[in-house]
Amino acid sequence: MPEGQQQFPGLSEEPTGPLKPAPVNEPTPQVSAPAEPPAKAPDLRKVAVYLDEDQDAALEALRYLGTSQRPRLDVSKSAVVRLAMKRLLADLSHEEIVREIKDTPTTPGAAGRKRR
Repeated sequence: MPEGQQQFPGLSEEPTGPLKPAPVNEPTPQVSAPAEPPAKAPDLRKVAVYLDEDQDAALEALRYLGTSQRPRLDVSKSAVVRLAMKRLLADLSHEEIVREIKDTPTTPGAAGRKRR
């Protein structure tokens, strides 16, 4: 052995046979149940919705609230309208909705578009 090197017990200078890698204890991969495919988003249609100033301001406030939370949530005006429709249809029948609209006072002559 050259001078200045240490001899480690059980270690000879020359290998006596082929070197084998040390066994590695790897964790057994966990096989989880197959995940259910994500629910398909419903086909959406583009529609125009007319809101008054207070309703639009409320939608803007909801959007701000969603984006100021962590994690951020994109609360779009459309998402709020879809939620409102879902709740409305769950709570009232079509006839009840029509009756509510009928009983709501409106501005005379405000129905429909103005003609040119």
